[in-house]
Amino acid sequence: MRRPLCAPAETPGSDSEELKELGHWFEENYVCGTCSRPAKYSPEFWSSEIVSAMNVPRTQNSAEAWHHHINQIIDKKKPGFYLLIKELIKETIINESEIDKMICGSPPEKKRKKYAIKDDKIKKLIELRNDLSEVKYLKEMAKLM
Repeated sequence: MRRPLCAPAETPGSDSEELKELGHWFEENYVCGTCSRPAKYSPEFWSSEIVSAMNVPRTQNSAEAWHHHINQIIDKKKPGFYLLIKELIKETIINESEIDKMICGSPPEKKRKKYAIKDDKIKKLIELRNDLSEVKYLKEMAKLM
């Protein structure tokens, strides 16, 4: 893992003390943590480099789609407990059958072409990381996100 990012000493047009404080806060909460506690959100949780290497989705769109799906099925703001349980059991059966298909070797659903292309670009940028300056790498990654 690369060294943590530090806020620049001086940034034109910005209050440098505020910028340093923001950099310190980010480093404590998202990168290193402190001596007494680990980071709240370690890089393993949010890093695009790690997510890309593990080949898992970069977004929570599938969870949001599932939530939308459940809301469409139930179609009530406050469903009764038993209705909710009944629909969740149906969903569990469907999900378990999808898992069984995957275990049996059925290929996963293909990503949309534009997302597959974006994922490939991110992987290529990560491979070039050591050849780029930190600023150039971060700017290029920000363009892809």
